[in-house]
Amino acid sequence: MPKFRKRWAAVAAAAGVAAGVMAVAPAASAQGSASNTVKLANGETSLHLNAGTARVLSANGVGVAPLGSADASGTRVDFPISGGTIVPNTGAGSYLHRGSGLRLSAHGTNVDLRNLVVNSRNGTVTATVGGQQVVILSLDTSNAAVIRRGPGRIGTWIVRVNAELTGAAAAALNAAFDTDVFAAGIVLGRVDVKSSPAQVILNGGSTVLTPSDTVGQALTSLGVSVGNVPPAAANTAGALNFPIDGQKVTLAGPTGRIDHRGGITLSGGGTTVELTQFYINIDAQPDLTSLIGGANRTSILDLDLSNSKIGVSRQQLVVTNVQANLTGVAAGALNSAFNVNAFAGGLDFGVARVQAKVR
Repeated sequence: MPKFRKRWAAVAAAAGVAAGVMAVAPAASAQGSASNTVKLANGETSLHLNAGTARVLSANGVGVAPLGSADASGTRVDFPISGGTIVPNTGAGSYLHRGSGLRLSAHGTNVDLRNLVVNSRNGTVTATVGGQQVVILSLDTSNAAVIRRGPGRIGTWIVRVNAELTGAAAAALNAAFDTDVFAAGIVLGRVDVKSSPAQVILNGGSTVLTPSDTVGQALTSLGVSVGNVPPAAANTAGALNFPIDGQKVTLAGPTGRIDHRGGITLSGGGTTVELTQFYINIDAQPDLTSLIGGANRTSILDLDLSNSKIGVSRQQLVVTNVQANLTGVAAGALNSAFNVNAFAGGLDFGVARVQAKVR
């Protein structure tokens, strides 16, 4: 192992034992419950080197250069985000930067800081140095702001964060370069984190199902009426509106589940069938499931997304033109409940539109 890496490892380990906060930080620390976090798709973290610090480094023969997929422009270095998990509306979490880093060099010695992890929960930046994950920067968020930007306004940006050198990092760099220019608390620069999610958390909105003429005529001929289980409601045109109750959707694909409140009743001949708590499952075979009579979750509608348009706009997930067809299981259940044989699997039930608010 090169001499400077041995020194780095020894100094960092000693600082970790003495201070606790300088201990090796895992790249995947706990980031909150799965229900309020999302995985990250991409983005970038930018380090804007402090002008005064850059002058001091230059005057002492210390060079700064990007590594791997990192890119530099003037005094700014950009590190692509390769993954992580965050709470989208607060930015709290862990931002990973695999395959990129920063090289500090002086007098023929290089110190490589690779695979940076920005942890906005505990206010640190760690890097892999000599095979160890070491805390190199502490983050001052007193002037920071969290804003929602990017396509669809679902990205999470944390801006105006000051990054200061930790005592462990300062001691290790001084040892590596045989200098005393580095000190704990030196402002290395400003950090801006701009991330785009791989998933979205749903928080409100509704799914509107417009029944087809085919199913309407079938129900009318059987004397079966449709009612609402609040908070679901019907509009003046007869479309059924089901409030969205949450869950999460992965955008690539997409895949996921959309939960709803309320439901419908089908009544006729003294019999009432109650269908509630709809789940829309978006997977290889999309469908809508329901509780029947408060129990026995059953797939009642097959969903065809082949002609649908799916997108995110103004912090809303929108899925249009979803064709809904009665499942064979649901058809059999309805025939049995109403003592008829009019229902069949594949019956055109209508078209649905999802407009879900994104947290």
